[in-house]
Amino acid sequence: MSKDIYNTYLGKAYRFMDFNGFQQTILKSELRFSRIDTFNDPLDCSPYLSFKNWWEPFDNNYKLIHSIKNSFFRRFIEPSYVCCFCQEYDTDNSFLMWSHYAKNHSGVCFEIDFEKTKFMGGPSKVTYSQNIQKDRQKISQKTSEERGLFLATTKIKQWSYEKEVRLIVDLESPSLNSKMRLEENKMYLYYPFDLSLISKIIFGVNASENDTSGIISLLNSKQITPKYEKIIINPNTVQMETINYDDY
Repeated sequence: MSKDIYNTYLGKAYRFMDFNGFQQTILKSELRFSRIDTFNDPLDCSPYLSFKNWWEPFDNNYKLIHSIKNSFFRRFIEPSYVCCFCQEYDTDNSFLMWSHYAKNHSGVCFEIDFEKTKFMGGPSKVTYSQNIQKDRQKISQKTSEERGLFLATTKIKQWSYEKEVRLIVDLESPSLNSKMRLEENKMYLYYPFDLSLISKIIFGVNASENDTSGIISLLNSKQITPKYEKIIINPNTVQMETINYDDY
């Protein structure tokens, strides 16, 4: 069997959102992908992870290096868009995910089981480097495709709590869905999404009853019936736990 250089993830994955974003996902049956220069990690997909030491001739002229880096980015990386998921939603590390990406626990996350669906070929698993400089050197002798995947799916160890998997769209790919659309400013891409692929919806501990009931009603109107759960704080253990929404 040939090696899976795409590091394809086959399991359940969770996308954290605020309610407004999730409502738009449902109404338009689209997943939002972000252009990679909008990420909150300046090393994410950075040209500094490339494999030719293009910066060496500039003798630490950091303003010039920064300018060249941005030019490199626009030419080679800007056509890439990513939709981020997490492998977990109810662990200690997930507490931070709810804080950062689900509007301080007042939002929602939804589950796609990529073992059961091959939507977009499945996401690639992000790896977290303990030494990004050494790993960059190791990958330098690999194929261009492997080097590209390293660039797109390698992050530094500080982000390991996210346990991220990524769906990736390359605008230069010949197999794009003709119904996808770009925002006018090209910061976001919207990709057609079958809502029946949502197997579970989890409401944050601070999610309001109006928001949760509104989402359930909206999905019922579309005859989409995933499993619903609610995050609670157990007052005995002082830990975040998950219960069935009907038991809340």
